[in-house]
Amino acid sequence: MIMPFFRSVMEGGRLGTHNIYVEGDSIARRYIVQRNEYGWRVPSLPARVVSDLGIALPEGQDMLLNWRGKPFSFRTVSFADVYLDSLNAQRKRPANEFAGKIVIIGSTAPSLFDIKATPMALLHPGVEILATAVDNLKNRDYLKEQPVWVTVVISTLFIWAAALAFYYRKADSSFDEIFAGVQFAVLALSYGVLNLSSWYIDMTVPVAMALLYFSVARSYAFFCDEIMLEGLLFKVGPRAEQRVRFDILVCQRQSMTGKAVKRFEERLIDLLEASRANVRRASCFTDNNGLFARLFEDTLILYWVTEQGKLETEVDADIARLRTALTSNAHQVGGSVAYYQRRTALTGTADDSWKQVARQTIAQTILEAQTTR
Repeated sequence: MIMPFFRSVMEGGRLGTHNIYVEGDSIARRYIVQRNEYGWRVPSLPARVVSDLGIALPEGQDMLLNWRGKPFSFRTVSFADVYLDSLNAQRKRPANEFAGKIVIIGSTAPSLFDIKATPMALLHPGVEILATAVDNLKNRDYLKEQPVWVTVVISTLFIWAAALAFYYRKADSSFDEIFAGVQFAVLALSYGVLNLSSWYIDMTVPVAMALLYFSVARSYAFFCDEIMLEGLLFKVGPRAEQRVRFDILVCQRQSMTGKAVKRFEERLIDLLEASRANVRRASCFTDNNGLFARLFEDTLILYWVTEQGKLETEVDADIARLRTALTSNAHQVGGSVAYYQRRTALTGTADDSWKQVARQTIAQTILEAQTTR
């Protein structure tokens, strides 16, 4: 810290720092209120001016500036004009021109390097930033920020709302519109509050987190529903009032690469063609098309839809035979296979509500497989 040269200034004690610190993107948004230097509390120049006016200072060490507009939003006069007029016997400027006002003397010429980038302009004179800080403290309308925990809570609520919508199958096309509308409404609310009050409610993090989760969940749901489920499973679902047993077997290939994978897949096709219980394949190791399909490139999903009381014994035997054969074949090529199996009952309905039960069964089984890899 560089102290003033003149003793009279030091003895007067009316001192304050004038340091403008930029953030990581080289933009100045905050102003120091006071600094702790070697155990001493050193006020900034705006804080010292305002405290002499008897106005309470904020508790924090800095504040988020509430900008009044672009550069030169405050009234400015030329120092040279004022100085030359003070030398004249017949002064032309009003004698009370600066009465009751806070006067800041500084430069605005870029060549003097007292320039910073701010949200208002790329070239913002330091004297204008200083004036903004003084004005904010004097009127106590510097921007107030919500605590970090508020951001965490809002982000969590957004993510949970989207997760519940997907879990309970409410995430249809209308949900997409509602989600987009809520995001725009939240950003508009943040913008409105910022312009109509001294509160800065930063909603960019909650919106970004919700949008990230929504994008991943929507893409995953589309892959599961449109490609795996609607295209295959639901073509062979139960008829109205028909009761069927739904078996799903998820197999994950492990520790296989190169030629071992090819040999395993060739044997797999032979096993599926030899199935006696009409096994259906919802996804296969070789069905690797696109980004989200790569999530399942090591996964085989097999399912059986069997009318209750018919072929149930054959299905049980078929599942046991496939598991034994796949395990043996995997060992022969130096790999292994992990299995995840579920069974539920489905009743055909006119409104296809049975699809909800099937989706949940498949989703739970896939989730178990993906989280235990």
